[in-house]
Amino acid sequence: MNEARCTFSGCSLLLMSLLLAPYLATTSWAAQAHDPMPSNSAASGHITVLNYNVHGLPPLFAGDRPLWRSRRIAPLLSSYQVIALQETFSVHRSFDRQLSFSAKAHARQRRCDRPAGPGLSTYSQTSIETRLFVPFEHCHGVLRYANDCLANKGLLLTRIRLPGSKGRSLDLYNTHLDAGQNDGDSSARSAQINVLLQAISEHSRGQAVVVVGDLNEAGTGPVSRALQLAGFVEACPQAACSNSNHLERLFFRSSSGLTLQLRSWSVEAGFVDERGRNLSDHPAVAVSLGWSEPQDSR
Repeated sequence: MNEARCTFSGCSLLLMSLLLAPYLATTSWAAQAHDPMPSNSAASGHITVLNYNVHGLPPLFAGDRPLWRSRRIAPLLSSYQVIALQETFSVHRSFDRQLSFSAKAHARQRRCDRPAGPGLSTYSQTSIETRLFVPFEHCHGVLRYANDCLANKGLLLTRIRLPGSKGRSLDLYNTHLDAGQNDGDSSARSAQINVLLQAISEHSRGQAVVVVGDLNEAGTGPVSRALQLAGFVEACPQAACSNSNHLERLFFRSSSGLTLQLRSWSVEAGFVDERGRNLSDHPAVAVSLGWSEPQDSR
C-alpha cells in the first residue's frame, strides 16, 4: 500500500499563515486575558472560622444525648470554611460520618492519669498541610474545680491552605484552656497560654497565626494580655461586639508575607433544635478574616 503524503509549496504555507493569523492572535489574547493571577499581582481573599464548644462529653457527664445533638449540629457546619470544635470527646466519629470537609484533624491522645483525650477537632474545606498536638502539663482539679485534670488538654495546630490562594497558608491553633475561677484555675491557664506561645514561636515562625477556642476567660485577664503582648489582635472588640464576655474567642496576627484583617464577628443564632433549644451549652461564634499579600511582597 502506498503511503499518501501531503506537500505544501512555499506559497501555500504563506497563504495559510496569512489566513490563520487572526485566529492564532485571538486565541493567544484570550488565554492571556483569562489568566486569573498575573505574576505581578498579589493574592487576596477571606476565610470564615466557626468556633464552637459542642459539649460532647460522654452522656453520663453531659447529662443529655450528645450524639443526638451532634446529628443536628453537623448540617449547620457546612457553610463555614474552617470549624474549630472543642469537647468532641464522644462525638468526633459522628461528625466524621456526617461532614464532607476536605481535611480534618483530631487530637485524641490520652494519658494514664488523664482518662479523657483533648477533645479538639478542626475541619477545613481546603487542605491541611500540618497537624500537631501539644499537651498541657498543668491543670487544676480532678474531682473538683471543673474536673479539668480528667482530660488531656492541649492545643491542636493545623496549617491550613487559604482558599483561592496559590500556596498561601495560615497556622490555626485550636485550644481549650482550664475552666473555673479559682486561683488554681487561673494559674493553670497562665501556664497553658505560655505553652501555646512557645509552640507558636517554635512551629509558626514567619506564618500568619489564628488562635481560637474556648479560652475560659472572659474580658481582660492573663490569657488575653499575654496574647496581646505577643502581637495578637482579638476579633470581638475590634468588631465592637455588643458582648465581650464570651469564653469563645479568636485572636489573630499577621506575618510579613500575609496581612490578616477582620471582616466580621457574630454569634450564630441558628444552632438550636426544633424546639428552639440551644444545641450546646456554649454559643457558636463565627469570624470572617480577610487576607492579602502586603505591597512589598508582590
